[in-house]
Amino acid sequence: KSEVKSEVKSEVKSEPEEKGKKAKAEKVKKEVPEKLSKADQEMKKHSDKLFGIREKLKELPNSALRQMLDANNVYSSGGEVTIQARLSDYMLHGCPAPCPQCGGEMRLDDRDAGSRKFSCQRWADEFSKCQYTAINAARESSFVVPGNTGYLYLDNFKFKKTPFPKSLISEQERAEAATQEKQKGRREAREAADCMEIELPPADPATCLAMVVVALHATRSTKLDKAAIKAQVIGAGGDFAASVTAKVTHVVSSDHDVALGGKAIAAAISKQLPVVKSSWIDACIAEGRAVSEMGHLLK
Repeated sequence: KSEVKSEVKSEVKSEPEEKGKKAKAEKVKKEVPEKLSKADQEMKKHSDKLFGIREKLKELPNSALRQMLDANNVYSSGGEVTIQARLSDYMLHGCPAPCPQCGGEMRLDDRDAGSRKFSCQRWADEFSKCQYTAINAARESSFVVPGNTGYLYLDNFKFKKTPFPKSLISEQERAEAATQEKQKGRREAREAADCMEIELPPADPATCLAMVVVALHATRSTKLDKAAIKAQVIGAGGDFAASVTAKVTHVVSSDHDVALGGKAIAAAISKQLPVVKSSWIDACIAEGRAVSEMGHLLK
């Protein structure tokens, strides 16, 4: 019995020990960093340098940062965060070189965080700017630090031009190419829509009123020729109703008859039907298709 008890105790003791060993092994496994590729190592090293400069600039007033940008003859407008991002970029990579096409100022579009797009700011003429843009513009080989700024970090700063990692440039170029392709697709779609011709059915005076049902509103003193209008409507493929029924699409009348009112006008207004002059029927037959009621409306 004592042997059995000792075996049970040893087994019970071994379970937490095994759990402890597994936990330690998992902890060690987590602590071992994943091996980065050469490209990822290059990008991490670059990122650490850039954000290291930016963290130092956060400790300085915006006026001192603007002074640095002005000393290098580059754009110094913008909010605190924008100025910090712009200056840290230029302190690491160098200020943008002049436009290779016209010699104008190349400016980083830093409205979008992480953007690497530069565009020339020089006006080609009085109406338009130079259209040159670049994902990663050429940089100057020097960076001017004004003497005695009063800030230790700036006074001790030594510029060393650092190129952008090739893998990062390639990634940005691919993203820009994809954006350009999407914009091109949208532009072509808009142009195609603008140029698209709406195919109209062939003109035919005998069928131009095929979907139209006309009712006539005429008083005793009317000058409208009811028989002639009925013949026109039927001859153009339409139907003629004796009163304003549910099938009626248009009511034909005149200024004189509309002014006198009546059941037909009241019904047309109630059903929100167009009340038109007989000239609308003439226009439809002349065009060979149903035309707009505009210019023929009475109500």
